[in-house]
Amino acid sequence: MIKRFSLFSFFSEFVIVFVIIFAPFFLGSHLTLGRSILQLASLFLLFIFIARISIISKPEIVYSVSVFFMLSFFVIVLFQLLPLPKDILKILSPNTLKLYQQYLSATDQRSSFTLSLYPFATKEQLTMLFAAFCLFFSVINTVDKKAKFERLVIIIVLWAVIIAFYGVMKKFFILEGRRILGFSTFGNKNHYAGYMVMFVPLSIGYALSCQDKYKKLLFVFFGAAIAVSIFISASRGGALSVIFALLLLPFLSFRKHSIRNDILVILAVFIFIVIMAFMGDVGDLHKKFSGAGIFSDGRWRIFRDSLGLVRDFPLFGVGLGNFQYIFTTYDSTPGVFTRHLHNDHFQLVVEAGLIGSLLCFIFFIMVFKDILTQLRKTEDPFVRNVVAGGLSGLFGIILHAGFSFHFHIPASLFMFWLILGLVYKCAHTQFIYEKKKT
Repeated sequence: MIKRFSLFSFFSEFVIVFVIIFAPFFLGSHLTLGRSILQLASLFLLFIFIARISIISKPEIVYSVSVFFMLSFFVIVLFQLLPLPKDILKILSPNTLKLYQQYLSATDQRSSFTLSLYPFATKEQLTMLFAAFCLFFSVINTVDKKAKFERLVIIIVLWAVIIAFYGVMKKFFILEGRRILGFSTFGNKNHYAGYMVMFVPLSIGYALSCQDKYKKLLFVFFGAAIAVSIFISASRGGALSVIFALLLLPFLSFRKHSIRNDILVILAVFIFIVIMAFMGDVGDLHKKFSGAGIFSDGRWRIFRDSLGLVRDFPLFGVGLGNFQYIFTTYDSTPGVFTRHLHNDHFQLVVEAGLIGSLLCFIFFIMVFKDILTQLRKTEDPFVRNVVAGGLSGLFGIILHAGFSFHFHIPASLFMFWLILGLVYKCAHTQFIYEKKKT
């Protein structure tokens, strides 16, 4: 039995490491092949967990009440795919029925319609979100030892450093002088910055938890190096988000007995970032901040025009993944195809409606509140600093997603849920007495 559990543990950790390493490939897994592999890996991890608990007489499953809100969100999305009679659809979403009647031919006599205007896109988005949620649920139920947490954090940070190093080398040596939209393995510099902002405070948080001063210094350097690469990528949202995340980290991790040392570490990180960023040439970033603002490139227009979608499809939205197909009829600048709203949070409201988006937002509010409550209680330095670092990075990408669409990039989406799982489970675990108990 012990060997079986060890085997389950090994394969679970192997799949998690695979997700970490594979995610940035294929333009951040934005291509169909990369996205499919990430989804299959996450679902396979859930299968391993189910296989493990099936051989235990009284299995312990880690979950919270908040999980039911997320499951309810998935039910709402499934409801968007359910064929409904005309009379029911007219009550739930009259404007959806009007669109069907307006664009369907007179010969297309249907007896039922779906709330989702394009069900295939909804199925595609639902599959990706559900797979990411499965990753979160599997992580909180399989990672339970300090050694595992530490290994995974180290692998996440080291891999992020490698991706950052490749991005810098690619810009200055491989594609020197060329004007390109992408950075490192990502097809867009903003996607790269959104992905990497999660790892900067995580690395610093882990450094603060280290007792070995050389190890502490090494991971401070890693965090600063990743931050510098974000500045070099010339992403305005990325630069602002990483600064926000680093400023948030001290408020989450500080305790009276360690505040002086922690402040010195954070201050040293900022000084190093500033020096290295200017040495590494942030001219492109300076030009972008000196020129047009974040909303001046049409994003404010897209946001304003999208308000009409919320007005016309308030309760159930237009269907998950359907924004790009319906926005053309609301766009005040015809002829310009807009795939995303450039605000993931508001796009969720547009696509899932007030009911679905509210359920999703309640889930995250409850989860983050639960983590923060546990964080205030813990005296374990490893838990306090790693959780504070991971949480700061998650809030960083949440901020950046207000100006972009990072949660539609599979690499960022899956890493967000993976780190959320690690942070949640770590916050509810005490390792300070682990050796004494064993």
